[in-house]
Amino acid sequence: MKELKLYVLERCPYCIKVVNLIKEKGLDVEILDVNIPENQDALMRIGGEDMVPMLTVDGDPMYESSDIIKWLNENY
Repeated sequence: MKELKLYVLERCPYCIKVVNLIKEKGLDVEILDVNIPENQDALMRIGGEDMVPMLTVDGDPMYESSDIIKWLNENY
């Protein structure tokens, strides 16, 4: 099983779309709010961009809610 982490902002509509799909599928994804400084630091360290949502798959970053949703649907 791949390690999945999703970096989000609470009120971001694109983040909400991805979180809703994760909940709908019952996936085990760690959801990290980038308003928490250590999560913001990790977002920048891992992906190099201040952009959410960002999904990491075994540490590799993926951006754009539509790309994340497509990947989740194809893999789960």
